[in-house]
Amino acid sequence: MDQDPCVGNIGWSVLEGAAADSTLAGVLAGFLIVAATSLLVQWNDRSDSDTFALFASGIPALTLSSYLFSVLSGTKPPTKPDILIVSPGTKPGFFSVVSGTKPETHPDPHVCGPVWSQWLPAFALLLIGAAVLLCGLGWALVSYSDNLAVKLIENNQPMKKVEHRRRFFINLSGWLSLGGTAAMACWLIAANVIYLKANTGTVVDGETKYLPFEFLHTKWYPMFFVFLFGLYVVVRSTYLITSRTRAARRENIASCIRYAPGVYESHTPPEVREGKHVTRVAREICAAAVIAIGTLLADYLTNQAVNEKSSGATAWHIGIVVVIYVIARLTYRGVVHFFGSTFVPERRAPSFDEADVKIRQTPSTEKLEDAIRIKYSPIRLSATSYHVAFLAILGTVFAAALTQGQLLPPWRIGLSLLVGGLYPAGMLLGLSYAVPAGPDTKLPDWKTWPGFRVLP
Repeated sequence: MDQDPCVGNIGWSVLEGAAADSTLAGVLAGFLIVAATSLLVQWNDRSDSDTFALFASGIPALTLSSYLFSVLSGTKPPTKPDILIVSPGTKPGFFSVVSGTKPETHPDPHVCGPVWSQWLPAFALLLIGAAVLLCGLGWALVSYSDNLAVKLIENNQPMKKVEHRRRFFINLSGWLSLGGTAAMACWLIAANVIYLKANTGTVVDGETKYLPFEFLHTKWYPMFFVFLFGLYVVVRSTYLITSRTRAARRENIASCIRYAPGVYESHTPPEVREGKHVTRVAREICAAAVIAIGTLLADYLTNQAVNEKSSGATAWHIGIVVVIYVIARLTYRGVVHFFGSTFVPERRAPSFDEADVKIRQTPSTEKLEDAIRIKYSPIRLSATSYHVAFLAILGTVFAAALTQGQLLPPWRIGLSLLVGGLYPAGMLLGLSYAVPAGPDTKLPDWKTWPGFRVLP
């Protein structure tokens, strides 16, 4: 087949690009395998277990993504001719063609729809695997900076140099994590937009018709939600990574200022802590303003992406989204205020605490220079690693199910957006929470409640 019949006016051929995507996913999986193996070999040399777990979780995601792209590269969807509309001619027994002059072949929507639905989870796995690689590399850099700080202390280097070198790696880790979450979220938005434009039908005589691509009529409201939620993920991940990186930088200064041989507890001094210059009300107002701007941008992008304008009701959209946010925040604050204490997990048996006390009473075998190390906070890293591996399994099972039978288009599109859009976006937020930060960094209250701790 000389040309991919499932392209239409989308401007992208998933079948022709599948081979290159498969190669890219395989190469990235190879890098993750090398990185995980290197950490495993150097396990006794201060290797970080959380970094190893993150690298390991990305391997099945990229490997299965490569396999799904390989399956797509071998797909050859059939085509079928257009049905010409004819009317009785001027002479008995003759007919005249109303639409078109000759039959043309177009992609069968019952075949091209599942092809696009298999592509979306595969592309999401590729993005998540790339994000895991970048964020894991950031963790490896901060672990290396701790080892470097110990070596500099052993060589009697100035403390200012120790702080400067470690700050460089902390900043580099933040930039890598930002590229692995916010940038991948932008690509995830683009993938879901393309998928919606390729799979949205039009209503004819009360029945949804899935026509050839050049006749598709995309509704604005699913596209608006994709843009709005995607922009939220980009802004939220940028804020989380920036704040957690700043917390790690403050702890870097604190550990250098408070360093003393034999002292293994390092807390941020009051003079280094971030001042709370902004009240809670001011923060909420800033958040509402950012949401309003994001809604405006999402509405503009939606009108540029679809054939149907969103009725020009931009002000209404902004008002509705801001009101929903205010109601959600007030409800959350009310639940925390009145029922927050009931959600706090009960303390378990003190067996582990007793063991910790006994360990502290024994002589330490660590070097004195180890006091310079930072106890980074790996919040949400283990939960996110679990979800990355689960997404690899879920995406593969969903793609395999599409090859075994037809799903109704609304169900197929909805499940594809869930597996290839909403769920991976939540994992990008989980990776943002897992960026190295100081030990005093805490999670929001609701993420510590039972049942919510398993979220990415």
